[in-house]
This record gives sequence, structure tokens and C-alpha cells, in this order.
Amino acid sequence: DATFLTNHDMDRIGSEVKGNVNRLKVAANLLLTLPGTPFIYYGEELGMLGKKPDEQIREPFLWTAEAEDPDYAKWEEVQYNSPTQLAPLSQQAIDDSSLYQYYKKLIKLRKDHKALLEGTLLPYSAEVPPQLVAFYRSTETEKLLVIHNLSGRKQSIKLTEEYPELLYSSKKLTTASEGEHLLPPYSVSIFSE
Repeated sequence: DATFLTNHDMDRIGSEVKGNVNRLKVAANLLLTLPGTPFIYYGEELGMLGKKPDEQIREPFLWTAEAEDPDYAKWEEVQYNSPTQLAPLSQQAIDDSSLYQYYKKLIKLRKDHKALLEGTLLPYSAEVPPQLVAFYRSTETEKLLVIHNLSGRKQSIKLTEEYPELLYSSKKLTTASEGEHLLPPYSVSIFSE
């Protein structure tokens, strides 16, 4: 499957979530932990905005903040993605908390774990609050439990199985009691069996 958040014929995901970086990170979490071959429409990793007509969802990629950047395409007047509206790649590449760096971490995590790269999607059978999405990604040699908190509030989940290792958490995860975890807002946590 070829999975994507948006493409060249759709309003950009950045505009769909009104530029909310937390929601953009949740979208990246889902895209890069679900099965399929993810496609990232240029600029999604920066949080580029754009709404139809087509010209405005295909604005030039924002490389630097320089007013006269020689690498910057000039086929359209920019409406959504000027250096005053969005941090360009040159700034996000050196900011560890940027959306660009967030994508890089998730892509590396996916590449490093075969279960995320090509594993089967299996349902998580325990009850979870409606604000959470939980599933397994599994291969013959690796089984991961992936839990997404889609909400803006901490959510509690009691794991029904023993998952000794927290492999990754996009934000600091806390343990409330034996097997019960508090997932931070707009986060993903991945446990290894």
C-alpha cells in the first residue's frame, strides 16, 4: 500500500490541522507506524500550508530564510509559506524540537525496526479510551505494541500483557502503577515484547 497524509491534489495536512504542530506530529506518528510504504508530500516535514486552488498547494519548498535564495522557485507568489510564516529547512535542520527533526527520528525508528517497516498489523484486543489508538506491528522476530494518544490531554492505559521495554516515546511517558501508563498529549509510545 502507498500511504500518505496528503498529496498534490489535496489541501495540505498543515492547513487541515490549522498549522498545529502537535497535530502534525500525530499525523506523522500514524503515517510512519502503520503498514505500507509512506509517501511524504514535499514540505510536510516542515509543516508547509496550502489550500486549493492547486497553485497554492504546490508552493515552492522553503529552503532558507534568505529573501533572495537562488534555490527558491518563483513560479507563484507565495501565500502560505514565506520565511515569516514558516521556519525554513535551514532553521529546522538545526532545531532538535522542529517538525523536520521529528520526521527524521520517526523515519530512523521505522528503518531500525523490521516490525514497523514490514510487519503485520494486528489489533490490540484490550479496551482503550477513544482518544487512544493501539495496535501491534509484528514479524516472526519482533512484536511491537504501538499506542497513539490523539488527544490534547494525558490518557491512561493499563497494558494487559508484559511489555518490559519502552522502545520509543515521542514525549516522556510516566508509569502510574503496575502496568498502567500515562501517555502524554499528542504522543506515540512503542513497547517491545
